[in-house]
Amino acid sequence: MIFSNLAHLLARGLLCMAVAVPLPASSGQAKYNLPSIYAVDKVRLCNAKSVCKNITPTAELKKAIDEGYENLSLVDIYRDGDEKLVATSAGGCSKFFLFNRATQTFSPISFVGNGRDICNYKVEGRRLISSYKLDSKQYEDVYRIKDGAYQLIVSDGCVGCDQITRSVYHDGELSAKLLVTNETKYGKRRPIISSVRAEWAALYSAASDTSMTKLYLVEGDKVQLLDFDDSNGLWYLVRYVSKQNRSITKWVRCKDLTICN
Repeated sequence: MIFSNLAHLLARGLLCMAVAVPLPASSGQAKYNLPSIYAVDKVRLCNAKSVCKNITPTAELKKAIDEGYENLSLVDIYRDGDEKLVATSAGGCSKFFLFNRATQTFSPISFVGNGRDICNYKVEGRRLISSYKLDSKQYEDVYRIKDGAYQLIVSDGCVGCDQITRSVYHDGELSAKLLVTNETKYGKRRPIISSVRAEWAALYSAASDTSMTKLYLVEGDKVQLLDFDDSNGLWYLVRYVSKQNRSITKWVRCKDLTICN
């Protein structure tokens, strides 16, 4: 009779039977044989039995901590699932380290670029952006993953100004300089084009009245702005491409361009 009543209740959904299921492991659980951070400047290694031991920073990591890069964290900077140790200073600049599981030591990660620190970094896809101030100007360095490492491809200076000076790098070497527009995101910044407003505009080999050449542009000619100089009046270094596809790079007075109108 009792079994009959139980069957009746189950059939009508009035009685539920509990089934034991395993709970997922905590997301905060330490990864075995991988370093973890348990204090600002402390690293430890834990095994499958949750037995942990401290790892003493040595060589370049110890030097970085001694120099003030003492705020340690683990970050997947390459977006490949393998976290790297990041040592960050109070000013927001960082140094990056690989962990050798066999020797349980750290080695610095090199960035191919201009030799400047990586500061206030953010990772966007396969690119890493470093932001910092230099000589009162705001800069953004953009690195791209190539051959398994980050290489500098663009350095934008005077971010937030009307015009941004852009240096373009190829395989770690400076390959071009130009002026770009001032959009917030570096990928939306575009080369600046201006037209000649003077009836004719003399071209100069340097930003100086004494460097006039025999070349000139005429009203309506379009030029790309590459650089500027305001040490002796305002000048622009421009590139002009003729109808014959001949490229000319010279200096021109700002007053001869529509951008200075």
